[in-house]
Amino acid sequence: MTITSMTMIITEAGRAAAVNAADAGLSIKLTKMAAGSGAVEPTEASTALTTEVERVEITSAVQIDPATLQLGALLQSNLVYRIREIGWFTEDGTLFAIAYRSSGIVEKAADIPYPVQFNLDLTGLPEESVTVDVTLNLDLAFLGPLAAQATNLAGLTMRQIDQEIRVRQLEGKPTAGMETVI
Repeated sequence: MTITSMTMIITEAGRAAAVNAADAGLSIKLTKMAAGSGAVEPTEASTALTTEVERVEITSAVQIDPATLQLGALLQSNLVYRIREIGWFTEDGTLFAIAYRSSGIVEKAADIPYPVQFNLDLTGLPEESVTVDVTLNLDLAFLGPLAAQATNLAGLTMRQIDQEIRVRQLEGKPTAGMETVI
């Protein structure tokens, strides 16, 4: 999915943390990603998401180039909501950056894990001032939801075939071989 006209900013607190860490020869660590449904445009002065719905561990991180981190996480709540804001947090809970789109980024469905992946632009920050603390880089975490969806789709297909067989039997039509479609 291509998302256009999305605001993505590094907060004042996030920028200050990265610069201060770099000045001390250190780096800040991003550890969490949060999704929210807030419909208020964030600013660099933002310190929290407008309406945070769930916060999860960052499960994957790839350094695309010196100024771009690709971060992934797996939303797992049983809630249904329109994701309008995504935030990345440092290990001390500082809101580092926010992605926002007023019309929404995506709809989160109930009880279906949803993998989220964004490129975070670090242009203007000291190199290596931002790292990601991922205990186990779980790009494989994105396969679990796909396998679950495939299983659900196969189950729906089987129920649809069973229903078609019953209807055909009631109408006196042949059903030979239909049960071996899957």
